[in-house]
Amino acid sequence: MGKRRSNSHVGGNPQHRGRVTSVPGAVPGRSVGGDTRAGICWHSNFAGAGTGYGVQTAQVARQIKATGRPITLSNNYGTQGFITEWEGIEVLPTGFHPYSADVLDAHLKYSQEQTGRPTALITLFDTWVFKGAKLDDIKVIASWVPIDHTPAPPDVLEWCRRDNVLPIAMANYGARMLEAAGVDHRYIPHGVDTKVFRPGATVDGATGRQLLKIPDDAFVVGIVAANKGIAPMRKAWGENLLALGQFMAKHDDVYAYMHTEKRGAQGGVDLVQLAGACGIPENRIVWTDQWAYYAGLPPFVLAGLMGAMDVNLAASRGEGFGVPVIEAAACGVPSIVSNFTAQPELVEDHGYLVSVQPYWDALQTSWFATPLVHSVLEELEHAYDTARDADRKAAARAHAETYDNKIVFDKYWLPVLAEIDELMAK
Repeated sequence: MGKRRSNSHVGGNPQHRGRVTSVPGAVPGRSVGGDTRAGICWHSNFAGAGTGYGVQTAQVARQIKATGRPITLSNNYGTQGFITEWEGIEVLPTGFHPYSADVLDAHLKYSQEQTGRPTALITLFDTWVFKGAKLDDIKVIASWVPIDHTPAPPDVLEWCRRDNVLPIAMANYGARMLEAAGVDHRYIPHGVDTKVFRPGATVDGATGRQLLKIPDDAFVVGIVAANKGIAPMRKAWGENLLALGQFMAKHDDVYAYMHTEKRGAQGGVDLVQLAGACGIPENRIVWTDQWAYYAGLPPFVLAGLMGAMDVNLAASRGEGFGVPVIEAAACGVPSIVSNFTAQPELVEDHGYLVSVQPYWDALQTSWFATPLVHSVLEELEHAYDTARDADRKAAARAHAETYDNKIVFDKYWLPVLAEIDELMAK
């Protein structure tokens, strides 16, 4: 499929609004009620999960369903052992493989049987996890692929070059890496709900600072990131917290808000221990409620909490996109990010860029980058000095609006879905 692309659109009359169920008398491969569009089996995190992939799944699946196109959700995280439903869309459970590659084919067949029409697979996850999976018989696999190394790792390129795969870059950076490798691809950025994530968002009338019990006159550094993995530690917790500790030692009006799991229960690091080793004062660090974090906070709550931040500290070793950065921007909060992979394009001229040095990721045989502690500290100082810059906050919001999830769907997803229809019809 790598050499064959078409940008023409295939129209469709939206009809379906309910749960995806089997159609009596339907024959796979034929139209249903005159609608010849392909069905979609979407494989990623559960749409109700608060993960970055879960949020994107929810946004896109909701809009696909609204067009009347049948869609089934195949989970690799969030549900196990039962079929359920989310907003009228059938949800198939995780498998026994760590990333549910063992159930992909069966889930696709089930989805096609339910809809009575040809069904394409869309994946939103690291593609290297599918290595060895028996997916050759699937006609079309559209992979919304994260590329967070330079160059694109060999296993990622191997997947994207498969004849039945349509690669979709989620950032301009990823598109450049695929282009450099000679891989034909499409581009669809991640989106943000700018009606939920907005300046001044509150939770039942309470501001984020009121909820977190942080003084109104404090300077708040927030970190919104998953605490997963230690070799490598992709979120660069050590470098970020060490710089934060040095910064807080110089300014007694600085508070840290940590929106993450704090003890490394998901294979991450003990951040309480690390924060202590970095000299971050216990009385000026606020952790998100751990049970609420585990249970899943609704987006409007996260938006309210993000509004408590003066800056979002998110300098990592590599990002395929970086959803919390664009969510923070939508709330008028600039971010500090590494000058590497997709991170700079999310902050443009309203954010703060950290210098890096190369870090060899032996697992994926490509380069990550380590943010330099002194540069993180410099950018924290820069953010502190410009905390009252209304133009910077407005620029952050304006940039985030270009990633509004409805704009992204209409501008990027609809043409790609039409192309999937054409490929499935051949």
